[in-house]
Amino acid sequence: MKKYLLIVVVTLFLLSFLSPIFAGLGVGIGTSKITIDEDLKNGMSYDFPNFVVINTGDITSKYTVDISYNQDQRELLPPKEWFTFAPEIFELKPGESQSVTVKLKIPIDDVIPGNYFAYLEGKPIAESDSGETSVGIAAAAKLSFTIAPSNIIEGIYYTVKDIFIQYQPYSTVLVSAIALFTLRAIFVKFFSFDFNIKSKKKEN
Repeated sequence: MKKYLLIVVVTLFLLSFLSPIFAGLGVGIGTSKITIDEDLKNGMSYDFPNFVVINTGDITSKYTVDISYNQDQRELLPPKEWFTFAPEIFELKPGESQSVTVKLKIPIDDVIPGNYFAYLEGKPIAESDSGETSVGIAAAAKLSFTIAPSNIIEGIYYTVKDIFIQYQPYSTVLVSAIALFTLRAIFVKFFSFDFNIKSKKKEN
């Protein structure tokens, strides 16, 4: 009996050292394709569908979301600076998932209209002496959208429109206040001018 007990203890002891060898990183995603059907405009911000990253491995790890491209793709490449992710870096235990918000901000000018394509990647990262670094494995979804032809005037228009929508109802209150102030200024100026004319006529 003691012999078998000793074997069990030794086996468990060895497994405690061997388990890190068999442990591995893994990553999965909740969707394989994100397509935006509407034509996008310069100066506008867009919220894409949430991107779900899953830890399919058997160890806890940090993850991030990034943009990548095909080497020789026909479509235009959206710059990484156009995208923001929240959260950018997060930790997942085995089997856990994280829903990441994806936002695209198109500049007002210097934007080429046409079809854009990129890969939206979820990938594990590891800490190094120089900071966070990618491990080398990733799961990616195809991301495609179209930017309609535009000019700088249209870009400014859509930027103002976007800000107006984002800051509702405060933007409506501000616009209403400006409109009332302008009408009051016109009213005071007009009737003050009219009153001065009538006063001069009476003096004559």
